[in-house]
Amino acid sequence: MNCHVCEYTYEYDSVSLFVCPRCGHGFRAFEGDPLHYHMNEYRSLFRRNQDEFDGNGKPNKLFHKSRKGIVRKRKALVKKYLDKNDHCLDIGSGGGTFCREIKKLVKSLECIEVSHQLVEECRRLGFVTYSNDFLNHEFNKTYDIVFAWHVLEHIKEVKAFVHKALTLARKYFILEIPYQRGVPDTFDGHYHYFSMTSLRFLLGEKRILDMSAGVQNPALFAVVRGYLG
Repeated sequence: MNCHVCEYTYEYDSVSLFVCPRCGHGFRAFEGDPLHYHMNEYRSLFRRNQDEFDGNGKPNKLFHKSRKGIVRKRKALVKKYLDKNDHCLDIGSGGGTFCREIKKLVKSLECIEVSHQLVEECRRLGFVTYSNDFLNHEFNKTYDIVFAWHVLEHIKEVKAFVHKALTLARKYFILEIPYQRGVPDTFDGHYHYFSMTSLRFLLGEKRILDMSAGVQNPALFAVVRGYLG
């Protein structure tokens, strides 16, 4: 098997988690269709509250209320990087709760999300929202800042994802990932379990401006200089 981060070739002896002996990156295989899984099964299996969606599957007030504390803490982390003239993209934006929290601090915010119900919620909140998988979407513009909150671990082709995010970012790629968490018995959408070495290799050691504790601990928050900056 080739490591999804450093591309080191190695033999694995586990069917649940393959750990690269060179960079320590953990990869969990999944045989199903990842897009179908994240559009359907993931949202129903891993909800914060079962009552945060109505009978039609649309997020309600509880959906945003349950995330309010998290997005306010994220706002505090990113505020110093934001400018009133910034145009931003939020990848895997969910129902737009984070974008709603910071919209007065930047010029514009756009979203991209695979869940149709959450796309409609982002649009209801007034955000231009693309209903597509980020890697397969063709953007006709770049952005000052690109956000990805707990998205990276869900993307199998993680190197291509980071390269595209950094290419779109004129100033910063800002992200948070789970870190040093256990591996659940049931696949929870997480392909990747990053080590500090594999994450620094993936993001580019010299491009990392900040790496510190994230909001949804245990997690890591990172700010990376974009390719266009």
